[in-house]
Amino acid sequence: MTQEKRIIVIILLSTILLTIAPNLTTSYANNLGTVTVSENNNLQNKAENLVALAEKTQEKVQNFIDLLYANTTALDLIAQAGFMDELERNITLFSQGIDNLTNAHEMLSASNYQDAVAKAIEAFHVFKQVFVALHVILDKSGVQKGEIIDAQGLLEAMRRTLEKIEKLRQLNLTEEAKEILNNATIFLNIETARILLMEGNVSEVVGNLTQAKNMVKEVYRLLADCARERNTMRNRVQNFLRGLNNAMERIRQRLQLAEKQGFNVTAILEQMGYQNMEQLMQHLQAMMDEVEQNGELIRNMIQDMNRIGQTIREINRGLSGFSNNGQQSHGGNGNDNGNGNNNNNDQGHGQHGKP
Repeated sequence: MTQEKRIIVIILLSTILLTIAPNLTTSYANNLGTVTVSENNNLQNKAENLVALAEKTQEKVQNFIDLLYANTTALDLIAQAGFMDELERNITLFSQGIDNLTNAHEMLSASNYQDAVAKAIEAFHVFKQVFVALHVILDKSGVQKGEIIDAQGLLEAMRRTLEKIEKLRQLNLTEEAKEILNNATIFLNIETARILLMEGNVSEVVGNLTQAKNMVKEVYRLLADCARERNTMRNRVQNFLRGLNNAMERIRQRLQLAEKQGFNVTAILEQMGYQNMEQLMQHLQAMMDEVEQNGELIRNMIQDMNRIGQTIREINRGLSGFSNNGQQSHGGNGNDNGNGNNNNNDQGHGQHGKP
């Protein structure tokens, strides 16, 4: 085949990717700055479709790269031709495209549809550029595309995917993630793959490998979601603890003010089950320390925070009750003030300004 014909073939190969994205850089990109509120839903659909399209393109190029690196013969030919550095530069560029796609996913999740569209388009163009460059390298190195997909390379790719699954199983996975990995291993049966390859059924083996890799990718996504949830919960816990520290300080101030106004603070604390103010503060601090120690257990954190919040509310109610009763006693010079009792039913009718 002449050099000119080879170039034509390479261009046709790159067109395969372009044909799955009709009007990608025109109908979407040209309208990014003219979106109205009424068009927001339509822009959301475009963003979701473009991100999905870029993701599918990334998977196809990734599969091709995996098959290339699994074929030692092809890599030897590339090295002998002096194109290994160029190959590695394109792998680095491919990683940049993955970063663009990750950003597109994040912006889509944040409802930033315009930037999601822009990043998805950037990712798509990077994948296309890498796809073309890989075929140019293969052509210049004398490697035929059919030589990339060999039996040993596919089997090695399946083994590497199984190794990833085993490493994932060592992590703290949800039941959903465990089930996904179990299903993925069904598609990675090496003996079944050997039989299919001996029968010349390469496409089914490639399809099984792709299915398994997609499942592994889904587990990584679930892990990322769990990590984000834990980080969000930790931030909420830290904010909650700061609020509790402020609440503790307010309780301390109220008790000190009550003592200055002549209230029997010891009786107030004993009514709530504490011998003195120091014991109360130690109890609250111990509860907060327990929350921090349970930082990895979201369910425990929520339970502990609810428990501390309930304790704070009970203390405040106790202080308010003693405050109102004490105010009524001072106002009536120790008498029942004609009401026949001095219980908490009179709360809200005494003087304002609780300590």
